[in-house]
Amino acid sequence: MSLKIALPRISAGRWVFLVAGFMVLVLALGYHVRLTVTTAFASAAELLSLEQQNRLIWGETILAPVAIRMDRSVNFLTRLPAVAGIGRAVKNNGTDPEFDVPQAVWVERLGTIFLSYVKAQPDVFQARLIDARTGYEMVRAQRLPDGTLHQASDAELQFKGERDYFRAGLLLQPGQVMFSSLELNRELGRIEEPYRPTLRVVTPAVDTRGEVWGLIIVNLEVSSYLDRLSKLNSETFQVWLTSEVGHYLLHPQADHGFRHEIYQDVPGWQDEYELGRVPPDSWSTPGSVYRASARLAGLDDLLFSERPVDFDQGAGGPRLTLRVVTAAPVFEQMAWRLAVERLLPTAFAFIGLLAALYVGILLSQVRARNRLLLAREEELRQATEQLHELAHTDGLTGVANRRQFDEALEREWARAQRNQSAISLLLVDLDHFKAINDQLGHAEGDEVLRLLPQMVRPQLKRPVDLLARYGGEEFVVLLPDTNLEGAAQLAEHLRKAVQRGYAERAHREGEGMAVVTASFGCACTVPSVGQHSATLLHKADELLYAAKAAGRNRVHAAEV
Repeated sequence: MSLKIALPRISAGRWVFLVAGFMVLVLALGYHVRLTVTTAFASAAELLSLEQQNRLIWGETILAPVAIRMDRSVNFLTRLPAVAGIGRAVKNNGTDPEFDVPQAVWVERLGTIFLSYVKAQPDVFQARLIDARTGYEMVRAQRLPDGTLHQASDAELQFKGERDYFRAGLLLQPGQVMFSSLELNRELGRIEEPYRPTLRVVTPAVDTRGEVWGLIIVNLEVSSYLDRLSKLNSETFQVWLTSEVGHYLLHPQADHGFRHEIYQDVPGWQDEYELGRVPPDSWSTPGSVYRASARLAGLDDLLFSERPVDFDQGAGGPRLTLRVVTAAPVFEQMAWRLAVERLLPTAFAFIGLLAALYVGILLSQVRARNRLLLAREEELRQATEQLHELAHTDGLTGVANRRQFDEALEREWARAQRNQSAISLLLVDLDHFKAINDQLGHAEGDEVLRLLPQMVRPQLKRPVDLLARYGGEEFVVLLPDTNLEGAAQLAEHLRKAVQRGYAERAHREGEGMAVVTASFGCACTVPSVGQHSATLLHKADELLYAAKAAGRNRVHAAEV
């Protein structure tokens, strides 16, 4: 005897309803998965951009100060008495008429100074004076690859008249500084070994009539700066530095840097040592994360953020590109991991149809992960804002730093050119500041610098007026829409406020406190088309030195 169990029959209408319901559920689940994956890739791209931008900011803080420091350094060399003496001797058949000194004496003295200059700056390995008429070196002091200092003899001096930086240097105006392309150093027409990545800093030596008679050229070895950039590399992020045309100057694979110079005569070298670029993908933040292909084995799909590093100080210079690169497979792993995390609630909800008891617990865990991710995103965003603030604020005084001032000057200069309105600049220098450091100590010197903004800021009534630390004991005040009379009056108020403020402090706190005054250079102009903002800075600098020469604690003002 057998037992038969009859299963309930399901009507055709119910089958249609069940199949239709299942299809709707599948379509809804598919749409949800697609949307979640899309948003996960977008969030991963934003996180990637934030982290890459952080590393770009750190990289820029390594490279940007080089141009500012070398600009001031080579301008100092042009003011050496030995340079002026050689210039007078060149114009007078080899004898300086002012001191009746042969040119050779000045040359020997300048060589000694150049040697001391090279010794004092570890990243400078060569300082030269080149005759603008003949193209031959007149003086060369250098640090040899083994570290010894050497002044070139007459027989060792070379002809440099055919080099690009020499020809470009002849076109410079007095006081202008030009940076050459970043390239490997060459001696006697051949690349020097071991390799020395080099920036050449060029400025003209002029006579009293402003005519160029020579060029001062300083060779700066940038290996230490490239090494510092390399320390920003990690398993996820790589730091690259490329030239204007995409040549590798810094690459995680050490043997790829500058290979466009070493193998320039080898056919097909571009296939391995250049970076190609295409427009950003649709999911990437515009202007932030780009997708590109590099002609490099194993890395044909890259994601990167970039930032220009400009060495142009008003007279030309290389415009390099700093990139933080992530291989596309690494990014995709990160995005898919994020997508899986965000899809977990859906998976748990689907399972919850069969096990409703676990749905609440699993969903709460996923929501906690999402909240943690959002909190992390907010922390990264805040960290980026803090880094931006640090990059634009002077750490000692709390006022704007040189970078923020340069950006504000270019912005207000462009606006003044469009509107044909006046723009003024006050260059402020604390008198005898070196003596304060020497006699009262650097702690008192730092306190003097910290107090100056407290005396100046209350006198600046407009939000657009900017007080910035220009460098050392020098400060600068940018005054948009201000004519010379208004600027000079404000400068006099500031001078009195500074003198009064430090005097009251000395009276209040007793002996050992510095009584400080300040000298002001006040320059004003209505910028014309094609005029560069450097002319305003240069004029303010001249007026500042005139105020100091006239006895300090005074204001000298003039229009450009």
